[in-house]
This record gives sequence, structure tokens and C-alpha cells, in this order.
Amino acid sequence: DANRQFGKFVENGYEGWITEGDSNDVPLMSHRVLPSVLPKVIEDADGRPVYLVVIDNLRMDQWAIIEPLLNDSFRTAENRSYLSILPTSTQYARNALFAGMMPADIKRGTPHYWRTEDDEGSKNQFEDKLLEGLLGRLGIEGKASYHKVTNLATGRKLVDSFHETKGEVLTTVVYNFVDMLSHARTEMDVIKELADDEAAYSGLTLTWFEH
Repeated sequence: DANRQFGKFVENGYEGWITEGDSNDVPLMSHRVLPSVLPKVIEDADGRPVYLVVIDNLRMDQWAIIEPLLNDSFRTAENRSYLSILPTSTQYARNALFAGMMPADIKRGTPHYWRTEDDEGSKNQFEDKLLEGLLGRLGIEGKASYHKVTNLATGRKLVDSFHETKGEVLTTVVYNFVDMLSHARTEMDVIKELADDEAAYSGLTLTWFEH
């Protein structure tokens, strides 16, 4: 029943949320997250490093389990939710997040960074360029870097070179593991056995995060 009610909520409001622009009455959505958050966060940091960490396909219940592990090193100042644009798939929603624009605007303004459904290869291979463009439009100056961790090898490479991020105004790290896990949960027998129910699935995410 909750899912049906939420579906109606989105169906009834989505067009208005997109066309009305920024307003207190409009839910925060993918393409408005970084433009509304980053400038103030970087300003308040007053020269201290800022890290943008995106864990693709992480659910709210999974975040609730891993958040306590961060308490020794980080202080969570605020927990805010936002609504994904539609479609919610990476090609649309994550590109919109990093570009600070709707997909149609990305395609119109930077067609060389947009991939259609029929194009081969990764549909989000230009996130670093889209983020670079957004930082420029927001007037955020200084060195920034983008890192995508898709496997253990790229994770270790990032650890070994992390000292190079010193002095950056923004360091962005994207983790794809949870997204890979969610797909494997329906496709691989061994993962089906390990993540048979929601508690087991969340527990598997916790194990990954801990190690």
C-alpha cells in the first residue's frame, strides 16, 4: 500500500516538480542536489578538504547499517533525502546528479557527453567532465578530482595514490559495488544464497563496507 501511494504521489506531482524549478514546495531532485549543496559546503569548509562519496544503488536501510561505522571519523551534520529523476537508471539519474542538469539539457548543451540507449559501452563515462562543467558554472575554483572504483584493483590504486588529493577543493569517489551486488543478487546463485532476504542483503553490504 505504501508503494502504491508513493507511486501516485510521484505520478501526480512529477511534471510540476520538473517545470516549477527551485521552490520550497518542490522535492529536491537529482539534478538540483549538487547545485544546492556544494557551494555552501565548500564555503563552510573554509579550506578544509571536501569529499563527495557516491555509493551507487545504496538503499536507505543499508545506509542506516553502515552510518554508525563512520562515527569515529566523521560527524553527520544532516541527513537529507532527495528524489531521483525518472528514469532512475544510471544513464539518466547519475548523469543528472553530476551535471546538475536534466538529461535533455545535457544532450542539448553537451551532446558529446551524452550516450543514447543504442550506443555501445558505458552510458556514464563522462561523469568527471559533467562534474567539471558544473563546478565551473557554480564558480567553484581550485583543484578537484574524480575517482570511480569498479573493482578491488581500482580501489587499491586509489588508496595508494590518495595522498595526491591533498589540497583539493573537492574529491569525488564513486563506488559501484553495491550496484553490482544488487544485480548479482538476481543473477548469480551463490549471491542468491548469501542474500536470501533483506536482512542478509543488508548484512552483506555491511561486510563489504567494513572490509
